[in-house]
Formats: sequence, structure tokens, C-alpha cells
Amino acid sequence: MKSVYYTKLISIGVFAILAVTAPVVPASAQQQYTITDLGPIYVSPYGHHIGAFGVNNLGQVVGGAPVGGACHAVLWKPGSSTPVDLGTLSGDAYAAGINDNGVVVGRYGSPFYSGDTNAFIWDATNGMRELSPLHGNVYGSAWGINAKGQTAGESSNYSGDPATHAVIWNGSAVVDLGTLPGVAYSDEFSTQSVMNSYGQVVGTSGTVGGSYYGGGYHIFLWTPTAANGTAGTMVDLGVGGARVINSSGMVAGLLAVSGTAHPFIWRPNVPNGSTGSTVDLGTLGGTNTDGVNGLNDSGIAVGASQLPGNTVSHAFVYSGGVLRDLNNSIPSGSGWELLEAFSINNNGQIVGYGTIGGQLHSYLLTPSTAPPPTIPTITSLSPNSATAGGNGFSLTVNGTGFASGAVVQWNGTALPTTLVSGSQLTATVAAGLIASAGTVTITVLSGGATSDGSSFTISAAPQTTLNLYADDYGQLSLDGSVVGSYDNISAAG
Repeated sequence: MKSVYYTKLISIGVFAILAVTAPVVPASAQQQYTITDLGPIYVSPYGHHIGAFGVNNLGQVVGGAPVGGACHAVLWKPGSSTPVDLGTLSGDAYAAGINDNGVVVGRYGSPFYSGDTNAFIWDATNGMRELSPLHGNVYGSAWGINAKGQTAGESSNYSGDPATHAVIWNGSAVVDLGTLPGVAYSDEFSTQSVMNSYGQVVGTSGTVGGSYYGGGYHIFLWTPTAANGTAGTMVDLGVGGARVINSSGMVAGLLAVSGTAHPFIWRPNVPNGSTGSTVDLGTLGGTNTDGVNGLNDSGIAVGASQLPGNTVSHAFVYSGGVLRDLNNSIPSGSGWELLEAFSINNNGQIVGYGTIGGQLHSYLLTPSTAPPPTIPTITSLSPNSATAGGNGFSLTVNGTGFASGAVVQWNGTALPTTLVSGSQLTATVAAGLIASAGTVTITVLSGGATSDGSSFTISAAPQTTLNLYADDYGQLSLDGSVVGSYDNISAAG
């Protein structure tokens, strides 16, 4: 099932990725959650589903819910499963994002998918009010708001134009971010925020009538010249669609892999940079996924993926290099089937929708225990051997699950260690540690968990055979070189 949130199905073309296979993790080793029922979602006459879409770091949840046969923007306060009706300026409305100041943004207007909508902003003091579209036109949508109060969204470029441009609202002023070169429009898809605290914006830019598989849509990343500025540069991150960006500039969404749709995370080389690499997160065993919808500052992602057989999709969470079915992380016998996950905050709370008692309801997941440690693994050592009596060296340990503070251990003794990435460590091995031949066990201690051991071999230094000869005149030769006389050596002996 697809949320109304995505006005264009995101199925995108191939670009350079780092392929990964999601390991299977026993349910007992996964983070567990308590679940709060937030009530029925709104199902539009067109079959679109509108429920809880965003959650801030205070645990405030926003989205849409049925009110008197229509859809209204709503806010769930922490500890309450009953939404506060934020109303609508006309027609239907739902909230898409909320910052930690409690300011809410979203869209309102004609019954969804039957006419134009406009963007709105809401706060407890001023209530709901419109965010003006570009050039006074009638279409706009607001998808996310950052801590500075900047709002990101989309708006028609001019009257009668079917295309939209990515925009930023600074207060009531709207700024056109334009499009990527050679394409007709750009807009955002996100269930958490399309704008981070630095002021970067992500989304999709493409040609009218184009397709993702046909290469018509590309991921864009817009970075301000100065933090939170309104002048900046838009770069192309490849064929696809982006839905969310976190505070360090990690981007996530949906990409195509050999004709199928997978979730991805793009990591910048430096925080808030515009170059980086993309990781394919895999699936829950099915062919396709709905991609990543939410991403927090720890790089934990949520979304939905088909299961084997491709008839059912389940909500997933991705952390520590593992894609997990969220249904394995809620109390057994709860009666819930979690179908979609839309947003995750920095405390690990997740919102989405699923079924309970045969009805579609929104939910809030709250971690019930501290996350279990990710057990590190070692896949290779470089080098994996040395010669006894040799010089000290740098040991590279490759694997998974390496976190800040991880240390390489030499027979249980910690070595000076540098964290290169979550999959690589380097450690300094002193010459004294390889003075004698033998076998050493290398392990990694990370986050309170220790990896299995990997063997490092110290080979004995090669022996050199020297031939000593005595001639008839009493001279001694060592491999042909005269080194003394027999009489002198005998006397010395």
C-alpha cells in the first residue's frame, strides 16, 4: 500500500552503489519496542492512506486523521493517543513535518488528488496560515521544517505550468531553488524532513512525463553557500529519488537495482558535503521496497520492503549494517502488522501505519530497552602474517560493526587503534610483539561486544647456513672468504 505522501511513485534508474546483503539477525538480538495505537488513518476516495508521518525529538507526532468525513492535520502530544485537531484552511489537510520548537508544516486544499493544494505552517500562537506559492500561484506543498524555522517544499513555477520547483520559505518569503540543468521541474518527497539544520535540501528533479527507470528523474542535493542561506548550488547525485536528509548531510530514498527498487543511503565524504558514496540497503527478501522514508542523525533508517513472494510489505529499520523487519521487534501477540514506517527521531521513536483488528491505524514505536550491542565481525586482516624479529607495522582490520571507541586486541591486549569507518580499523603493532614465532588471536572490542578471533601468524626468521673450510696451509675460509688461520683459532680456543 502506498501513502498519499508520494504523489509520484518513485522507481528509479541505476547509479553507482556499494552493494550489501542484509544479514539475518535473530529477533532476540534486535531492539525491542513498545507500540502506541494512534487511531485510524484517513483513506481518501482515491485509495490513498494518510496517517502519522513525522515525529520530532520531543516525541510530538504529526500527520493526518479522519475528522467528520474529511482529513485534517493533527498533532499527537507525548503520552497521548488522541490527536489534537489542527484543522484546515479549506478542503482536506495533513501535516508532513514538525521541528523541535513544535512548528508544523504540511498541505491543505481540495480533496487530495482532485484539485490544487497549498502549503501551510502552524504554531500554537498563530494557528494555521498559508505559505505563499511562487508568483502567487495556486499550488504548493510544504514537506519539512528545520530548527531555524526554514521550510522546504515545492510550488508551481507559474500559472498553468504543470511543473513544480523546489522552494524554501524563510518566514513568509519564498525562494525558488530551480531545477537541475536540462530538466523541467524539481520537488521533494519526504516523510520526515527534506531540509536539515544546515539548510541543505534534497529531492527529485526531472522532466515532465519522464520516468525513474527511463532516467527522467534525478536525485538533487542543494547546499547553501553559507549555512541556512538562500543562495546555493544544486548538484546531481544520480538517477533516482531522495526523501530525507539528516543533520550531517546523509541522504536517503529509493534506487533501482537490476530493474528492482531498493532503499539507499548516500553518505557525504565530509559533513554537509556534496560528494560521497551510496549504499544499497537490500530488501527483506522480496523484489522491491518502498525505500527509505525516515533517517535520524545516527544514520538509522526506516521504510518498507516486500517480503518473499512480493505480496506483502513490512516496515523495516536499518541500523548497524542490518535491515530488520520491525514486526520482529514488537511484543508477540500484540495483534499488529506493521506495514509502513515513515519517520524516526534521534531517540529511536518511529511512526508509521499498520493493521490492528483488521483496521488501518497509525502507530508510534518507542524503544523499550537500550539497543543491544552490535557484535563486530572481522572479515580480513592486512597483513595477516609477519616475520619474527621484524619491524613494527600498521595492521588493517576489515569487518563490520565497528563503532566509535572500537579497539583491536592482540591476544586480548588493546592496541593503539584508529577508527577509519564502520567497516575498517587500523592498529599499531610494536616490534616487541613479533619478537618470537607463534600464532596470535586478533579480536575487536566495540560497544561492549567482542568479535570472534582471527589468526595472525608470526613466522620464524629464516636460518642462514655458513660453510667454514680449512685448507692445507691452515687458513680458514667462510663461504670462500679467508677469515683467519687454523693455528690462531686453535690457540684462541
